[in-house]
Amino acid sequence: MRGAVLVASLLVMSSCLAGCTFYEEYQQNQENTSDDMREQISAKVSIVDILINSNTEGSGDNNSSSEVKVDSIRVIARLASGSSNITVSEVFHYITCEAGEVLVVSETLANSTPSELDDTPLTGESELTAGQTFQFTVQLGDCAAAVGDSFQFRVHVEGGGDTLWDLEFDSTTVGKSAS
Repeated sequence: MRGAVLVASLLVMSSCLAGCTFYEEYQQNQENTSDDMREQISAKVSIVDILINSNTEGSGDNNSSSEVKVDSIRVIARLASGSSNITVSEVFHYITCEAGEVLVVSETLANSTPSELDDTPLTGESELTAGQTFQFTVQLGDCAAAVGDSFQFRVHVEGGGDTLWDLEFDSTTVGKSAS
């Protein structure tokens, strides 16, 4: 009896392994036939945190009260592990928001006051290495945010990957994290 249970168990396990092997081959075939014809991604920026950098007070819709809006954010980011070295000029960021219509605010990292965490300035030709943490300021312009507003923030590396971050503002206080 014990031998029959053992044989039955081995049959079940071997059928699972055969199925798993088939599935793995199927998955690899799907990857080989995908439409993505890009070369290997060379670099990607990971976002560590986004903080409210500054705010301004503007008049509300009824002109009798004022509303505080976030007008810039401080982004703390890191060049992802395994990335090739890149220069600051190869990184771009985009904000997509709705202010009556869909707006996109874009800028290069080089024009966004990039610096080391100790505030040592980075130039467009400064090299970023894998694992290096840095910071930069993003002016929100027409996408200035009040409490309750949300938008998408994207960081793009030329020839590399994109990072997307959904921002929701539950505060306009300088130094608070925008999640």
